[in-house]
Amino acid sequence: MPTGSLPFSIGMAQSSPITAIIAQMIAPAVFILACGNLLNVTMTRVVRAVDRARALFVEIHGLPVDGDNHREAILAELRLYRTRIDYLQRALSAYHLAIGLFVMASLAVALNGLTHDALPWLPTALTVGGTLTVLVGAIGVFLETRVSTNAMKAEIARELGL
Repeated sequence: MPTGSLPFSIGMAQSSPITAIIAQMIAPAVFILACGNLLNVTMTRVVRAVDRARALFVEIHGLPVDGDNHREAILAELRLYRTRIDYLQRALSAYHLAIGLFVMASLAVALNGLTHDALPWLPTALTVGGTLTVLVGAIGVFLETRVSTNAMKAEIARELGL
C-alpha cells in the first residue's frame, strides 16, 4: 500500500515509510487529548455531585428521624445524586476505554506498517470503536445533566417550601 493511503494519512507520500507511519501514529493523539478534556470536565462534575451529596448527609443527620417532609425531600435528592454519580462513573469508564482504543489504534498503525499492510482495517476499526465509546460517554454525561437539573429543581422547591 502506498504511504499516502495508510489510515490516518496526512499526505506524506514524499517522505519515508517510517516517517509516514510515525506521523500517522500521532494522529490519534488528537482523539486522546479530546478524551482527556472530557475526563477533566466529567471528573469536575463528579466532585461537585459528591460534595453536594456529602452536604446533604450532614444536613439529614441533623434532622429528627421521625419521617418529616424535609427529611423525605433530602432523601429524594440523595437518590438523584446517586443516579448522577452512576451516570458519571459510566461516562468516565467510557472515556478511559476510548483512550485505550485510540492508543491501540496508534499502535495498530505501526503494526500494520511493520506487517506490510497485512492489517489495514485494524487502525480504522479501533478508531471507530474509540469514537463510538466517546459517544457512549457523552450520552452518559447528557443523562447526568438532566438528572442534575432535576436535583437542582428539587432543591429549589425544598428551599421555597413548594
